[in-house]
Amino acid sequence: MTDEISDIIDHYIEQKKKGMDFSDIRKELKEKNFDSDKIKFIIREVDNQMLFEAQDKSFKVSFNETKIIGLVLMFGGGFITVFTFFGVIDLGGTYLIAYGPIIGGYLLYLQSRRSISRNKRSRL
Repeated sequence: MTDEISDIIDHYIEQKKKGMDFSDIRKELKEKNFDSDKIKFIIREVDNQMLFEAQDKSFKVSFNETKIIGLVLMFGGGFITVFTFFGVIDLGGTYLIAYGPIIGGYLLYLQSRRSISRNKRSRL
């Protein structure tokens, strides 16, 4: 019985992705003589899955953006430090060690990687 409902939920998730409306799903389930509690359960599960997939996509974008920002900061600070050391950026005999952007970028990068792995574990 559970496998049957799971298959029905999977079917309607695919139908919803193709553009089927919840009212049409409800109508089809009534035509198949499902009781109102099962219809509510199926609709709720389809809706939850659609929301989860939408949320999952938005998390991936923000994690990737955080990772990119971290890498830009880290390498930007590293280039500034190296360029002042070798005289490409001349500061009159002084050196600029940009450890703030390097450390901050590295921490942002690590945080985004941990968040991605934590998000994957929470879905299992």
